[in-house]
Amino acid sequence: MGNAYLTSFFASGAWDKARLHHSIKAYQNAEKDETMKLNPDLYYNCATAYKYLENYESAIRGFEAAALKDPALRADIEVQKIINLLDKLENAMKVPSVTIVSALANCSTGHELTELSHWSHLSFSLDRVMLLNGYAYM
Repeated sequence: MGNAYLTSFFASGAWDKARLHHSIKAYQNAEKDETMKLNPDLYYNCATAYKYLENYESAIRGFEAAALKDPALRADIEVQKIINLLDKLENAMKVPSVTIVSALANCSTGHELTELSHWSHLSFSLDRVMLLNGYAYM
């Protein structure tokens, strides 16, 4: 069932994130079956859904599990792609001697975030970047 939802996500233009959530739920249910736990494709496909939801931590865990079960899947390459993406995002956030993440950590209210609107062209949310860098912003 997870593969059907994942395939329909891509076939429909890759915009309906609900299909990704449905696929993850189906993969999680399949994982309850002891024989399915041995299937590396289960972990690889679930990790792919997480990747498109931009839940990179869960995606990396899934790709690593798939790589351990079947190195021929080359899931380790997917892990490296995510790490490279996160490195690029972190580097894009750097400004001379201060990172945007540091500036955000010093904000006392969400209202101050609007002062950083010149960074809005970046295609990720700043709260995710802050969490990746160890900051907890409320």
